[in-house]
Amino acid sequence: AKQRIMGLTRTPLMLITRALPALTLPISTYSAGESIFGVKNIVSHLTSWIQDMPGGFFDDEKLEILPLPYAGGSSSTESFPPMGIFAKRDIAAGEILMKIPHEAYIKVWDVMQREDGSWDVYYNNMCLLAKAFEREMYLGDESFYAPYVNFLRKQAAGQIPATWSDGAKHILRDLLPKEVGGKSNGVDWIDDYFKGSCISPIDPFQEHLVALVKQRSFDDSLLPLWDMVNHANGPHANIKETSLHNDDGVNIMWSSRAIQKGEEVLMSYNRCADCKLVANEWGTPEILRDFGFVEGYPHRYYFEEA
Repeated sequence: AKQRIMGLTRTPLMLITRALPALTLPISTYSAGESIFGVKNIVSHLTSWIQDMPGGFFDDEKLEILPLPYAGGSSSTESFPPMGIFAKRDIAAGEILMKIPHEAYIKVWDVMQREDGSWDVYYNNMCLLAKAFEREMYLGDESFYAPYVNFLRKQAAGQIPATWSDGAKHILRDLLPKEVGGKSNGVDWIDDYFKGSCISPIDPFQEHLVALVKQRSFDDSLLPLWDMVNHANGPHANIKETSLHNDDGVNIMWSSRAIQKGEEVLMSYNRCADCKLVANEWGTPEILRDFGFVEGYPHRYYFEEA
């Protein structure tokens, strides 16, 4: 997602909600007993769906999708544990690992406004994507994107700071640069820019959808499998990708260096093919805001000149 440093002043925004009327659905749950079996079943349907598309490819001889070992596991009965993609065997540099057709994206290319670098346009397009996502969640198994939607249904709420508890947001807000009124974009952006204009101010499900769009999309598209590749910079990053909007109609990901068996497949979220200026203004604080984790080293911090 195209972002800037947390503490910059924002222009007041009126979001254009040209998509669907609000829909309210419960956040899906599953029993502890189905746990890992449910994970494998939904992931298997997702990878098969991608591979069945013209141009789609997921190298399941070299890759496997597993719960993250460093996430500490989860005893929650409400969501799947955090996932990652791992090498099943040694992978040489330059091997193609995934091809994600544009057809698989949940996207708003036909109604979105042209990006001009403004926050108004960025947040408006994000609102449109959240509305399109809400429609597909409502359709469920009837959705063309059902394998992806069923995976996203199992994502835990409360992962990013804007959806933390009031107490947790208060603690983080005290550590961040303040804007007018004592708020901080690091924790208050959903309240300031979405509630009451794009989504209901009292609907936790719609808030969850907006958070998932922030966490798992790239600007104007939700991207299956691509969004399961976790982040790293420096020598830890081991894959590269083509532009998400390339003319071939397929996003291709390949190994940028040799990857050992058991190693996690990792990409940079701020030094990617489509990152452009984001690489010079989006660092460790923004990754915490948008994804809910503090990235491993190297860290990057960008400061606006006085």
